[in-house]
Amino acid sequence: MPYRREADIALAAWRAVERKLESVDPTSPEAARLLETSAELRASYNACIERARAAYTPERRHAHRQDELDGGRRSA
Repeated sequence: MPYRREADIALAAWRAVERKLESVDPTSPEAARLLETSAELRASYNACIERARAAYTPERRHAHRQDELDGGRRSA
């Protein structure tokens, strides 16, 4: 997946921010900043996944592979 590394980085950062959020006062300015950062990282991660899905093209089956799957029988 061409976007896997970028997605892995965004996901790790997003998780780190979420863990940090658990340890701060939810009414603090730091919590507000972390929530904003979390939303940005979530959007970045989701964008990576969407780009990967858009770029995905399933492999075509090769004729010889299909022969193996159907025992050499051809459908009429």
